[in-house]
Amino acid sequence: MRTLQSRYGLLLLGVGLGFVSWFIDSCADWIWFAKSETFWGVLLPDEPVEVWMRFLVMVICGILGYLAQQAFNRQRALMIALERSNVELAAAKEAGLDIARIEKDLASPEINDTIKENMKLAEDMGLNGTPSYVIGKQIVVGAVGLDGLKEKIGIARCGKATC
Repeated sequence: MRTLQSRYGLLLLGVGLGFVSWFIDSCADWIWFAKSETFWGVLLPDEPVEVWMRFLVMVICGILGYLAQQAFNRQRALMIALERSNVELAAAKEAGLDIARIEKDLASPEINDTIKENMKLAEDMGLNGTPSYVIGKQIVVGAVGLDGLKEKIGIARCGKATC
């Protein structure tokens, strides 16, 4: 489970920077322009336009933080996928498979379309685990072992676990 910081860290940082910006702007107004006798009068002004503009800066900082967090999350997901892909290709190479053909096939639009169709079909059927099987009218999700598969096949063929 992802922590609050990894999910919303930069959003919270953006909002925090918005608050800091509000505070610094209030300090500058109080020191240089002396708009009010007290600092609190400058920090929380009576003029709605002033409050609205400072609030708008906070919102913009928060939005930019959120967008930056989303970009970092996508980058992290891509890095993990790339690492997995490299591990899978290394295992395929170790198994003696033709890596050049695998990479060519992965770039093929026909192969990608077939994979997308299969993913859509699996999603429509509610298959969300690996491995997943459709045996007869049964959906089997997860590793059930050889005996479990033999039982499911037997039920699909003759209506009982063993034929």
